[in-house]
Amino acid sequence: MVKQHMEKHVNNLGHNNPPVNPKSLEFNNSAIEKLKVDSLYFGNKKFLSIPFNVPRGSHLKGMTLAYI
Repeated sequence: MVKQHMEKHVNNLGHNNPPVNPKSLEFNNSAIEKLKVDSLYFGNKKFLSIPFNVPRGSHLKGMTLAYI
């Protein structure tokens, strides 16, 4: 018997663009200013941490933006 793939239902909260968290963020002022708190999905977490894209070998490695 072959298993058939079933699509998972996405819970849409009535928004045209449901909240999505970015995987990473460029380290510049314009990218940080464009990020809107209303568009982030916290779920049941108290804070959200988004890592920055920084050049390899940089002293900024591991830097994140934290929303509380």
